Amino acid sequence: MNIEELVASIEKKGVAVIKVAELVEDDAKTMVFDGSLSEYIESLSKLEAKVVFINSTKLTEDVFTCEIESHYEEFGVFAEDIDLSSVSPELKEYKKYEGNDACYHLLATSRNGSLAFHFQEEWWNGLLELLISVREKLEKDILEKHEETIKEKESEERILLEKINSLKNDDKFITCRTLKVKTAYALEKYPELNGLSKADLKNAISDIDAAIEAMLHSEY
Repeated sequence: MNIEELVASIEKKGVAVIKVAELVEDDAKTMVFDGSLSEYIESLSKLEAKVVFINSTKLTEDVFTCEIESHYEEFGVFAEDIDLSSVSPELKEYKKYEGNDACYHLLATSRNGSLAFHFQEEWWNGLLELLISVREKLEKDILEKHEETIKEKESEERILLEKINSLKNDDKFITCRTLKVKTAYALEKYPELNGLSKADLKNAISDIDAAIEAMLHSEY
């Protein structure tokens, strides 16, 4: 069904239809119909409704767009917009409904009160469930991938720190007089130490230097 077919079925009952951009319901005076669309249309005569206001929501491209939540930034993954249909072939099938009416909101008014009815196309419910499922999987995959990256980085850093630690047994390193010279020697011997941040490298060299000083003093 589309909105034109819906309007035609209501007008057949002698009830005027007015399309609106937005429905504003007075909760205190509006009742929500419990039943099917056909039953709602049949009830309009009982309500003695003369007019029904209709609003519909179309499926747009942005429904398929997911913004990865900003709280992932603390893990190093920045928020970005992702087209979920590009990562889910099943979800891509719903792209054919773009531009179609998906949800309908009706409000009949009369001297006897107002009666509202809301319904959606069957495919809309399936789309929403799939969108939630695909998004949850995407967020889980991103988080798992980042956690794996962190583990790999930590492993690489441990290996580099072990190389720095080995320098306490290197006579040439020990004879270097300043931390600056010691750092230059360490980088020359192990160029891969450039993978550490300057702060981490400086702290690691300082710790080794302090350990060497402690060892030398203990010998006296």
